[in-house]
Amino acid sequence: MRTGLEVPRIGQVVISTAGRDTGAPYLVVKILNERFVAIANGRSRSLDNPKRKNLRHLKLTPVVCEELGHRLQRGDKVTDAEIQEALAAAVARLEGGAERSAEG
Repeated sequence: MRTGLEVPRIGQVVISTAGRDTGAPYLVVKILNERFVAIANGRSRSLDNPKRKNLRHLKLTPVVCEELGHRLQRGDKVTDAEIQEALAAAVARLEGGAERSAEG
């Protein structure tokens, strides 16, 4: 059962839990409805061609790229390179947190 993270936010980092992309990180770029979101990683899934994904097939992380999220909501220009950089930083932060919790 999910607690507190049921509703995704634009700019939130998610991990795919089903499909060929299992384990891959993505950024939520649009909320399509209560069950589906559009996600992109700036490489195989660009902003021009985001992947439509069921929320049941995603693990929502606590990491949200606030600046990119605000820009996406306003309709400002966001590049695939910016998404790649944000995801790389977010994954490093998530992995660093996992290592710290394993040590503690």
